[in-house]
Amino acid sequence: ALRAVEGSALAEDRHRESFERGFREVYALFQSREAYVVYDDVEPFLEWARARPGLRICTISNVSESYRDVVLPALGLSGFLDFGVYSKLAGLEKPDPAIFRLAADIAGVEPHEML
Repeated sequence: ALRAVEGSALAEDRHRESFERGFREVYALFQSREAYVVYDDVEPFLEWARARPGLRICTISNVSESYRDVVLPALGLSGFLDFGVYSKLAGLEKPDPAIFRLAADIAGVEPHEML
C-alpha cells in the first residue's frame, strides 16, 4: 500500500504508522458486508437467471480472491454464481479484453454470447 503513496507526505516515516493503521481499517471494511449493499431486486433476478437452462452466471471483477471467499458469501450471493474471474488470480484486469475472453472460455461460449 505504501507504494501507492510513495513520494507523498503519507509515505513519510512520521505518518507511516497512521497510514498503515488507516489502510488496514479500510481494507478490513471492504472485506466485510458493511461496505456493500445488495438491492432488493438482486436475489430475485439471480433466482430467475439461475432457472434459465444453459445460462451460466459469473462475476468478473478487479479484486482479489477475498471477494470470492469472504465478501460474496457474506452477502449471500456466492451460491448464485457458477464461477468468478478475479483480476488478482487471473493476472488480468478490466478493461483488458483478455479477462472477458477468459470468462468466455471458462463458460464455454464465444465472447459475443456473453451478457
